[in-house]
Amino acid sequence: MAKVGGSEQESVDGMLRCVEEFCKKTPCFKVQTVGLGIFVQPGVAPTNKPTFVLTVPVVRSEEVSSHHKALMGESLSNPHFEAEYYLPHRWTPHITLAQRDDGMDQEVLGMAVTHLTANHASFDWEIDITCIIVRVMHGPGGKTVDHHFMLQPRPTVTTPPATTTEKEEEGV
Repeated sequence: MAKVGGSEQESVDGMLRCVEEFCKKTPCFKVQTVGLGIFVQPGVAPTNKPTFVLTVPVVRSEEVSSHHKALMGESLSNPHFEAEYYLPHRWTPHITLAQRDDGMDQEVLGMAVTHLTANHASFDWEIDITCIIVRVMHGPGGKTVDHHFMLQPRPTVTTPPATTTEKEEEGV
């Protein structure tokens, strides 16, 4: 989830423009996933209990890293974007499976993992990435909004039709 600092609306608008521009020039791509992952978020008042985000980690391929670098280059030009978790040495590519605005505690996390692994799923998938979703929380405890940006269609590769010789046509 993206956090914004400075002038919140200016920051959000700038970040969303960066993602939109990236998606206008980037074709869909494939990623490989592996296993389950968990992010631990520090507790906040009044309970100070940590909360959790359940994810499927994405293998950090050259293509994934290249796309991340392109997005970060655009985002870092926005002076209000707080990029701490998105810097290359801190960023972990992933797909979020479960996250609650009010925080997911250990009990809910345990139930989710138990349910997801009941059929011995490996979470080893190849997935087509067709859009980028940016989740923005407006202010502490504020409304969460998801912004969807479609990537461009993958270029199609066409193979010219095979040519035949006269002898092949005659069956020789």
